[in-house]
Amino acid sequence: MKMENLMKILKDNGCYLKGKIADGRLQITNFCYLLFVICCLIIIGCNQKKETIIPQNIIPKDTMALMMTDVQIAEAKIVGNLDKDGKSKINPQEYYYEIYQKYQINEKKFKESFTFYTAHPELFDEIYEEVVTQLKKQQK
Repeated sequence: MKMENLMKILKDNGCYLKGKIADGRLQITNFCYLLFVICCLIIIGCNQKKETIIPQNIIPKDTMALMMTDVQIAEAKIVGNLDKDGKSKINPQEYYYEIYQKYQINEKKFKESFTFYTAHPELFDEIYEEVVTQLKKQQK
């Protein structure tokens, strides 16, 4: 960006040069300096990763990844057994019930955990990366 454009933007936003260019630096008003500092702090704050704490009532990530792998397999079986009207020949709830039994949880806990992880995309991505890895292993 050219210096003239920068100066015009600063002037249009209420930032005026204070004095002349001294030692190759522009001296701008305190307001602009404060605005610059605040913007820098916001940028720095937004770039810091916060580690999400998983509550006790939520299924751990590794277990959730295994469950979601089983859910993907179950859904593939359900879709693979559709009749010509698009209705499943298999009761999907039976598959889900078996998964709940396998991991000794109930539907409510699964849904709460699923909702938690979808609200935290960084964790959900980690889970699905593991799901893909598990599915590739089983495919071999």
